[in-house]
This record gives sequence, structure tokens and C-alpha cells, in this order.
Amino acid sequence: MVMVDVAQSLNVETIQEDIAKKLGWQLTETDVNERAARLLDSLKRQTRRVLVILDHVWETINLKVIGIPFGFEEKFDDDQKRLKILLISRSKKVLGNYTDTENNFSVEALSHQEARNLFDSIVGDLTLPDLAVEVVKRCAGLPLTVKAIGNALKHNRSLSFCQKILEDLKNFKGVDRILKLSYEFLESEDVKSLFLLCAVCTSAGDKISTNYLLKIGLGMGLFRDVYTLKRASCLLLDSGVDDKFVKMSHTMHSVAVSIAEDGGQVYVSIPEGANSREVLESTMSKEDLTHLSVINGDINELPERLDCPNLRLVLLLRKDQDQDQDRSLEIPNNFFQGVKELQVLYLGGINIPSESSLLSCLKKLRTLCLNRCSLTDIGIIRKLKELMSLKFSFCDFEVLPTEIGDLTKLKSLDLSNCPKFQQITPNVISRLTRLEELYMANSYKWRSKAILAELK
Repeated sequence: MVMVDVAQSLNVETIQEDIAKKLGWQLTETDVNERAARLLDSLKRQTRRVLVILDHVWETINLKVIGIPFGFEEKFDDDQKRLKILLISRSKKVLGNYTDTENNFSVEALSHQEARNLFDSIVGDLTLPDLAVEVVKRCAGLPLTVKAIGNALKHNRSLSFCQKILEDLKNFKGVDRILKLSYEFLESEDVKSLFLLCAVCTSAGDKISTNYLLKIGLGMGLFRDVYTLKRASCLLLDSGVDDKFVKMSHTMHSVAVSIAEDGGQVYVSIPEGANSREVLESTMSKEDLTHLSVINGDINELPERLDCPNLRLVLLLRKDQDQDQDRSLEIPNNFFQGVKELQVLYLGGINIPSESSLLSCLKKLRTLCLNRCSLTDIGIIRKLKELMSLKFSFCDFEVLPTEIGDLTKLKSLDLSNCPKFQQITPNVISRLTRLEELYMANSYKWRSKAILAELK
């Protein structure tokens, strides 16, 4: 089975890559049409049964443009089709545009008994059977709302809380309103903040690495309670992979982004071909902006300066660039002068010049993550004295310099997946006296016993 999330912003290349990867194939072609032809031919010639599921289809898709042989009728000897395609959409109209409409079917809401079974599996014995029946009824058979409300009651079974939930459910109509209500029932501000981070810091439907959340949450001053992540996850979906990932449904992501924006946390979408500088400058005009996030955006130009005095988190993750595409985008020298309260900075696919004053103004920065960034001088990071978490990934530096040893509050250092990384300057690691985590997978090859001794 191959399941691909199509999402509202249809990206043919990403869908092609996901299908190929899940079938264990590799697409070396760069042209979309060539990739489609290769995928089309491979799917027709495969000798095993394959079910391709395209989830969250928002508009009619020409499947052959992707490389999916719609209408392909090749069968095995037992008259079973080799390839089956399942499209999932909220719109009957979208699915009605395909010729094979007699096979369309609706996914109905849960029956009351099915909803009650799901509710009981989450909450257990509520000892208030009449209230439980009424609460389940108000969830209207929607699994997402049953799960959200069930998890709220799981952590507080008191009669007064159950009555409050029921009363609020009577006054709320629609899935979005009920999901907002379930957010309000999260038990602490830290848990609520982490939940909103899940929406602001990732695209709808994407898997969210718990390690990624921990690094960002640590920088934001969360996790004073060791159960914060676990409690926030009650409104997330299991990624279906392992406990290293969680996933937020499209509906929940939409609701969470709406809540986050009301609190100054902005998730920015930059359409392909748009002027990213103009989009970001428009966003910066919003008062009380605290979180600015661009995930896989078409970032082609940056403002000269971010003037957002309350900004605490910046994520600028440029979409993956092919070798033939421009990789020269660079942070302007005065870019961070107006964001001196910044605590978390995550950059992807953006070059960092060696100007010493570029980062020196970020006196409160706790988490710095750099992915696919070119650093002329890695030593400029030494001025970030409050830094607790530092991550490099697919960056092109060769030597971890002496200056990194000045980061005496550093708890986590991740140097994984940096293929050019060859040398750790002696007496750097030993000076990081608060270091708890050191990652160097697919990067540094141990050549010196002296460096190992520094870890003791």
C-alpha cells in the first residue's frame, strides 16, 4: 500500500517522490514529465499488487501527469487487478469528475455505538454513564471530536468538569468549534503552547518529529513539566510510523493555525512565483507578532530587516533546491536587528554571511537550527551565550572551531548529516560542561582518542 497526502497546494514533484520512495524506487530524472513517464512505466510493469491511496484531494488531478496509470486494467492470472487507486476527498464534485464514478462511496459518521466504543477506549470507565451517553451524542459521530473530547475527560473525570464539557458542547456547533473547545480544555499553558507550535512549525498532514518539537520547545521555555509533550499529543494523530513522530490532521491543523494567529503566531504560505520579501513585509505589519513560520516556502528574497520587537520564534525553511536552481539567497546583515527577543531560529536553504554583528544582537537565543545552510564563518555563533540547543544538518563546514567552546550553556549539539565535517578542534567538547546530547551520525569519523576522552 502506498498512501500519499496530496494537500491543498498540489505539488506534483513531491507526490511523485513520495510514491517512488514508498515503493522502494528512486527517481533520478529532474524533469516532471520524464519523472511521470518513468513512474507510469514502473507502475505498469510491477509484478506485485499495489494499492495507491491519494488522500486530501482538493481538486481534480490529471493522474497521468503525476505518473499514475488511471484506467490501467492489467490483471493477474486470478483476475485480480495489479494496481488499484483510491482517491479520498471531502468533495463529491471532485470525485465525480473521474469516469469510474460507480465505484465512489461515502464514509459515513460513526454510529452511536461505534462512537461510544471509541470514547470508552480512550476514557475508560467514566462511572457517569448518562453523562457519557450525552457527551458522545454531542460529538456527532465524528472520530476526531470523539477523540479530542475523550482525551480531555481522560485527564479530568470529575462531575463538575464533565458537566462543563457537556454544557459547552450544547452551545458549540460544527467540528471546528468543538475542536477549539477541546483545545481550551488542555490543562496548562505550556501544553497549549506546544500544541500550537505543532501547527505553526509544520505543514498540514506532515509528520512532526518529536525531537524537532523538543528542540523548539526547549528554546521557548516549555517542558517545565515532563508530561507536556504527552499531554499535547492527545489532540494529535499517531503518525503510523513510530513514537518518534506525531501527526496533525488537516482539520485540526486548520483550527490550530486559526487559534495561533489570534495570539500573534503566524504560519505564512508563499505561493510559487510570489515575491517573498513583499509577503514577509506584509506579515511583519501585524501587531504583537510573536511567531513567524515559513515551511517549504518559495523564498526568493528577504527583507533587509525584521522589525518585530515581540518576535520569539522564526522559522524560514526554503523548499529544497535542485542543483541547477539558485542557492545564493543570503541573510541581509541587518536582518535580526529588530528581533532582539528572539529565542528560536530555524533556517533552511539560506546562506549566512561572516558579518560578526549578524547574530550578536540575538542575546536571548536558546535554539539555533541550520539545515542546508552555507556558513562562511561558523565562529560567529560564539556570541550566542544563552544557546542551549545547536543543530547543523547538511551544512558545508569542515571544522568545528574553538569558538564553539564558548557556548557554556549548550545542552544539545547535533552535527549529523554534514558530509564535509572532518575535524573537531581539541578542547572544544570538554569546555561544554553542560552538554547532555551529542549527535554526529553520517558526519564525523572518529580519528582521535583525545576527542573521545573529552566526552568523559
